[in-house]
Amino acid sequence: MTEEAKERLKALEKKWPSGYQWTMEGQEEQRTQAFESMYKFYALSILLIFVLVFIQFRSFWKLIVIMTAIYMAMSGAILSLYLTNQPLGFRALLGMIGLMLNF
Repeated sequence: MTEEAKERLKALEKKWPSGYQWTMEGQEEQRTQAFESMYKFYALSILLIFVLVFIQFRSFWKLIVIMTAIYMAMSGAILSLYLTNQPLGFRALLGMIGLMLNF
């Protein structure tokens, strides 16, 4: 939906007098900032999770099974959001975190 609004605004922007512009703010800006901050620590957090699970179970194969199950659950959650045409918002992310904590 945001992409449609951006396309429409870009088309309308050509008709505006010079000096006028538009920006996306509010929830869209907050979501963008949240995802940017999450990407910074994504690789480090995955590495630390691998190390902690390996230390806890002391088995590489158990580590692989657990991590595969978590990533399959996450991909299923993202796929279901896509198929139901729902946005990836705060509640969806909170649900995914809860899903990961149950493993």
